[in-house]
Amino acid sequence: MATDITKFLIESLIRETAAGGRREVIDRTQGLILRVGARGAAWTWKHVLNRKTLRLTIGPWPEWSIAEARDVAAAATSLLRAKRGIPNEAWLQAERVRLGKADAGAAEAATPATIRAWDFATAREHYLDWVKQKRAEATWRDRRYILHGPDLAPFEGRRVGTITRQEFAGVLARIHERGAERHAEHVAETLRPMWTYLADDSRIGETGVEVGIMERLKAPERSRRVGAMGQIEIGRGQYVPPPEELARIVAICDAGVMSDDMSVAIAMLVFLGQRRRMVASAVIEDFEDLGERGALWWIPAAHRKTALTRGLYSAHVVPVPPTIWARIQPQIKSALERQPSDEERDANAPPPEPVKPGRGRHKRVPPQIGVRQSKHLHWLFPGARPRKWGEEVTHIHVDDLTHRIRELPDVLASAHELRNGFATHGEAILGFSRAQTRMILDHSEGGESQDVTARYALHRGMHAKWPIMQAWCEFLDAALPKAKAELPSETDLRALIKKARAEAATGKTPLAAPVPAPVAKKVRAKKA
Repeated sequence: MATDITKFLIESLIRETAAGGRREVIDRTQGLILRVGARGAAWTWKHVLNRKTLRLTIGPWPEWSIAEARDVAAAATSLLRAKRGIPNEAWLQAERVRLGKADAGAAEAATPATIRAWDFATAREHYLDWVKQKRAEATWRDRRYILHGPDLAPFEGRRVGTITRQEFAGVLARIHERGAERHAEHVAETLRPMWTYLADDSRIGETGVEVGIMERLKAPERSRRVGAMGQIEIGRGQYVPPPEELARIVAICDAGVMSDDMSVAIAMLVFLGQRRRMVASAVIEDFEDLGERGALWWIPAAHRKTALTRGLYSAHVVPVPPTIWARIQPQIKSALERQPSDEERDANAPPPEPVKPGRGRHKRVPPQIGVRQSKHLHWLFPGARPRKWGEEVTHIHVDDLTHRIRELPDVLASAHELRNGFATHGEAILGFSRAQTRMILDHSEGGESQDVTARYALHRGMHAKWPIMQAWCEFLDAALPKAKAELPSETDLRALIKKARAEAATGKTPLAAPVPAPVAKKVRAKKA
């Protein structure tokens, strides 16, 4: 327990220990300790850094007064907390000179020992490497984008142990003030796990950060937005497109004004209710043709949101009714023609790495249930070029779907909000239960069995998912003729899409605005 050490206390302790024994008294100044024994009293400083105890012998009392000892102890603790260095004998000698306890020549080149700590760039590199190994590729790309952003550029070169939560909070406040409120939350959601990684016991000695220092980091509270007519605005992702809007999107996809890839991909978003990343990265070999009944889409665990991080290896199976399967089949044929054949891939494949001799234990990954029987996999929506020079051409980017949907005339929903339409209208109009909705939207990952009985039921069309998807597709098909009849001509549609794309690129429309869209979006549509 800390004590306010006084001259009277020191003299009393010296008398008590004159015949033998030792006493230690902790002063109210952090780190300062008075040790008293038969030979007298002496001041020491003690601090624990990364599980290592640091000690310095300041000097005896009364040569060092109480005020002088507290001054040195406070300076040593302050130096350590500011991550400017570690107090050592050379530093202490400089303090003796400062207080007139030693000659000035003895303190030449007296510098504290440096703290071994990563700077922000080094910490970012190590953290992103860890994320790339442990998390999904999308998570890695997202955090790489945030950590390399201009908002965090002022911290380049800073040791991460010297960065405070208040400094990051100031950055979040400035982002919030310029209107990018969701981005401020996004930055906070990236920095918190990064600092948890840096404070891990295995690397805290190299980073120098304090455990839990960023746990309370959060973005400022979102503003309460009120529109011009008094409507309270909501954030992105909460808008529910009406059935007429969903049918209009499908009608535009069938009008032939977009590329075949985009038309089929957007139609899959509407009819099947899956996430845009699942659609963009769909693999042809994951579709199982069932003839007149349609098909099954076996979405592997690697493409399911957070499935592998939670140890789930089962596939999410989505029945594909004939109405949407008829759109996917020509796309499969077109995609296969644009990708190298198995023979071409075998000819260009690098030789296999030689197997190292010796026995070793390899981690066994549970098998994924699906239909991938081909030697090579083919993208349903192959990309036109590699994302970076020298990389392999993969699938279309998920943001392509977002941008193309934003360009559709009289369509206010985002790519993700199409799932809101399925969930809301499926329950309100078609009578789906909440459990049925979750089953299709993959909100109950790991809750469904993929045993032989479940697979047989899916093939026979008797599984609970089939009537859900059939009812939803029939619901959209019923609204489609009216939507097609209300569309402008093909020439006018192309002109409207081209105009929306140009305006979005220059940021002159609400499509590029960073603020949330209002609840009363129909008002904006009527004004347009």
